[in-house]
Amino acid sequence: MKRWPTKPLSDVAQVTAGDPAPQRPEDFAEDGIPFVRMQDVGRLGQSTCLVETKDRISQSASTRLKRFPAGSILVPKSGASIRLNHRAILGIEAHVVSHLAVIVPRPLLNTRFAYYWLCGTDLSGVAHEADLPSMKTSDLAKLQLPIPPLAEQERIVKLLDEADELRKLRIQGDRRTSSLIPALFHEMFGDPLGGEHKWPEVRFEEVTRRITYGFTCPMKHFESGIPIITAKNVLDGQIDFQNVHYADSGEFSALTAKSKPERNDILITKDGTIGRCAVVAVDFPLCINQSVALVQPKLDKVTPVFLSDYILFPSVNAFLNGMGKGQALKHLQITELAKMPIPLPPMVLQKEFAARVSEIRAVQAEQSVTRRRLDDLFQSMLHRAFKGEL
Repeated sequence: MKRWPTKPLSDVAQVTAGDPAPQRPEDFAEDGIPFVRMQDVGRLGQSTCLVETKDRISQSASTRLKRFPAGSILVPKSGASIRLNHRAILGIEAHVVSHLAVIVPRPLLNTRFAYYWLCGTDLSGVAHEADLPSMKTSDLAKLQLPIPPLAEQERIVKLLDEADELRKLRIQGDRRTSSLIPALFHEMFGDPLGGEHKWPEVRFEEVTRRITYGFTCPMKHFESGIPIITAKNVLDGQIDFQNVHYADSGEFSALTAKSKPERNDILITKDGTIGRCAVVAVDFPLCINQSVALVQPKLDKVTPVFLSDYILFPSVNAFLNGMGKGQALKHLQITELAKMPIPLPPMVLQKEFAARVSEIRAVQAEQSVTRRRLDDLFQSMLHRAFKGEL
């Protein structure tokens, strides 16, 4: 293992933060200077070239704000995003919101070396716990990082770039596979909200036995028991059991009785990110919290696969999001979901669709295994890189 000198981050980079977002409509302009918000970083997760932003600042407003050069590294410094390990390198000159720390490397520090080091560093321990975690830039600046010679930094970056590229190619392939299902739905059924189908429409509640939602999640969690499925665990087309909390089966049996998911039930996220959807495909007990809607389909009228992929179809998903109420955090009322129109194709066609979707899901499952292996390889390389073992 090589032993490199370590330095505080502030010795080899400028560590600062962005500015509060302007509030006046005239401070924004379509042809203005990019303004990076938390959601721009969160949309990408980890990126070595952030160039697209939702907002742009007008020339007049720009004079009142700090502007950061391309190559600056962005790190969330407040809110739950601190725990999500989101990181980005600016690919353009831009303004930045105050919720993001901005690290501008000096000549002794390779930008991508610093970025990868930050990707492998859990900053939740630096954050101050409150209702929402927050991190001071002064605490971030004190973190010690290894500083090998620039040539060694460049060698390590090249190895990590190659591993990261494999992950990106896998993600691109996954996205192409995911696009097959809505394309198949459109081919067989048309746009359900675009008047392209020829089947009778019914209200959503007419093809379901029950629509309900879960209970308020307990503060105390257990290492085993009943898995608590929250909105973060419901992905498009699947339930993620990797990061679940557990409820004590005895203590919460009465609460889970009214909203206990069973095989072929459908879970839909209804708080925050509305409309992610998955069919329950397991037989062991589950419970859901209040951020998830539980839909029990009438299996003589509709297949779970057709119903879930109807929810996931782009126009329907946009319609659901439009029904969400609230400012900072949108909520979908299940009474509104119950009223939503749905076309009802013949069961034989629904079953043919389900069979073809099953084949695509099998491919996705294989891709998911490969993706996890590549992620594990990348994390292992990150760990070894900064211990001098690459």
